Amino acid sequence: MSARLSRWPFPALLALTLAVGAPAAVLETSAAASVVLPLDLPSLVGRADRIVVGRVEGQEARWTSDHRAIYTDVTVRVGESWKGDSRPGDVVVVRREGGEVDGVGMKVIGAAVFAPGEEAVLFLERRGAALWTVGMAQGKLRVETVDGRRMAYHYVAGLEGAANEPAVRPLADIARAVAAEVRRAGE
Repeated sequence: MSARLSRWPFPALLALTLAVGAPAAVLETSAAASVVLPLDLPSLVGRADRIVVGRVEGQEARWTSDHRAIYTDVTVRVGESWKGDSRPGDVVVVRREGGEVDGVGMKVIGAAVFAPGEEAVLFLERRGAALWTVGMAQGKLRVETVDGRRMAYHYVAGLEGAANEPAVRPLADIARAVAAEVRRAGE
């Protein structure tokens, strides 16, 4: 199978491969990264329609309507809302590039990756009918509790040009910085 880039529904410059074969067969291209516009925290806040802290409840991969690419819808239960109209307890569906359907896999280097039960800070923007992370993996920070402190981990592996933000920060520091940016922008 091949995808024509001229009709490709996802952002340009994505490295991907479709693999047909055994279950969970996913191949990577020789490209080591997707090229993105670097987004620091103020830029992420400015581009996001919603910013939430939530827990991943499930994922479902699907073919696009033209059967040329795969995307995954990730169901997230909102725990905190820092910007936008989501409220604690709401469920949001976040779309990401790639996934696996019936043994056919598509991997997009630099796409945000989610795990069941994972908690994350998500900077979300509406594109068409779906919510996507801003700047691919730049718009997702995994949250973990370490020695009683909630810490946010920023993984941007595979994204050429991603902003040089700290890889680990206390969640409370990020919450304060986001609140300051939202106030500054008058949102």
